[in-house]
Amino acid sequence: MIYLDNASTCKPYKEVLETYCKYAENNFFNPSSIYKTGKNNLFLEERIKKEILNKLKLNNYKIIFTSSATESNNLATFGYLKNKEKNKYHIITSLNEHKSVLEVFKYLEKNGFEVTYLKNKIDGKIDINELLSSIKSNTIFCSLMCVNNETGEILNIKEVYEVLNKYKIVFHCDMAQSFLKTDLNLLNYCDMFTISSHKIHGLKSIAALIIKNNITLNEILLGGGQEYGLRSGTVDIPLIASFYKAMCLSIDKYNNNSEDIINLFNYTIKQLESYKDLIQINTDIKNCNYFILNFSLKTVKASVVLEYLSNKEIYVSSTSACNSKNESFSYVILNKYDDMNLAKNTIRVSFSYENTKEEVDIFIKNLIEGILKLEKRGF
Repeated sequence: MIYLDNASTCKPYKEVLETYCKYAENNFFNPSSIYKTGKNNLFLEERIKKEILNKLKLNNYKIIFTSSATESNNLATFGYLKNKEKNKYHIITSLNEHKSVLEVFKYLEKNGFEVTYLKNKIDGKIDINELLSSIKSNTIFCSLMCVNNETGEILNIKEVYEVLNKYKIVFHCDMAQSFLKTDLNLLNYCDMFTISSHKIHGLKSIAALIIKNNITLNEILLGGGQEYGLRSGTVDIPLIASFYKAMCLSIDKYNNNSEDIINLFNYTIKQLESYKDLIQINTDIKNCNYFILNFSLKTVKASVVLEYLSNKEIYVSSTSACNSKNESFSYVILNKYDDMNLAKNTIRVSFSYENTKEEVDIFIKNLIEGILKLEKRGF
């Protein structure tokens, strides 16, 4: 098997699985319980939170554990904007956001908020002049992703934050695809940001929203008042411990092995560029995080090629995994080029530290073989 769909989800580190099993067996107690073992787990959660913030060098922030990046994005937006519907506030996002942000903004737009959807530039960045011109006296919130989940292109987050901060507009950033895959200093240019365990070789069903201490959110889950009253529900210590383990291992990987990913990315680009009649590279290679590479097929349907590759146990994706069941085209690529043929026939390759040049060679060999065979068959 050759797995090149790590932007969708990653294989958990062995050490992460071991950590989860260890804590699930020995630390299964409910942290809300009043007896000693329960209280010990509550203290353990708080210690893990402190250690995470120390490792990320974040002062004046707090962590809210959630079940997914989608929940974190919803909590950031709904939590900050709850009860503000009647005041005719203005909020900002972009056309290229993940569905867990876009769908929330569309809902809010139908329920009293004025929304501006920025159009990303061809390199994936935000046009600062467009951002400035969109700001109004009643603008209070903006949510943008740091690294696009389909193209891997990086937001000019520092410039964006400086503008928003000047106008006292709260900035939330979806960092599910960028966390521990870009410069950690970027975390400091957010009022709130989302991270996810299974994007960094952790387990699913655990993520976090990290917010500045001066940000006030409203709860969107009512219940026992866990997680500062913002996210009620029994806290899962084994998942939290495994998330922290994945984070520690991924920080080490990022610090010591980033060059391997860059070399693999550049090697893949070089191989693909030999087939310019068949393939168009969509990722801006001068402004990307090197973990995600997006291209479009010019002569055959991407969906058929994906099936061809899957039958050979080579796994890549087309649009975002959260989008692939609902639409047969990439709205990100459509926004980028205004070309439906390119948008319908995208392929996304996403790397991990476990991938090799040999795997890339096999992938490209089968990709080109598949394209040429399917051309003859009229696909």
